[in-house]
Amino acid sequence: MPGNYADFIKTILPELQAESETKSVHVELENEPPAAKALLDSRRLRRVFFNLVHNATDFMPNGGKIFLRFNCDEKEIVTEIEDTGPGIAPEIADKLFQPFVTHGKSHGTGLGLSICKKIVEDHKGRIWTRNEPKRGAIFCFSLPLAK
Repeated sequence: MPGNYADFIKTILPELQAESETKSVHVELENEPPAAKALLDSRRLRRVFFNLVHNATDFMPNGGKIFLRFNCDEKEIVTEIEDTGPGIAPEIADKLFQPFVTHGKSHGTGLGLSICKKIVEDHKGRIWTRNEPKRGAIFCFSLPLAK
């Protein structure tokens, strides 16, 4: 169902911030989310954000920051979630979204990212990562705009 993406982000942000603050991790908006209409199942899409933020906090046991960035064009909204952790291990990068793949965590089933991938693809979007030298992990996903 079409929904205003900015409204959706503003609804889940306080909860994301509250959950991550318990682990000394601060979630910040780097720019305002676009007030564009996207096809979104807010209950399921919420899980994508919580899985990605939870993963990031696991890799920053001494605290850190998570930045949410948004980019919108005439076709889609791209959301980027970047953390100040150690980044993505090269040996795992191409397998991250496969079921039961886990790395560097003492707990977890390795299903979180495959669930994120399924939810994003059910929204007709795509999800990927990118690595940049001297930066943490960057997870990106796109959602098509509602026609």
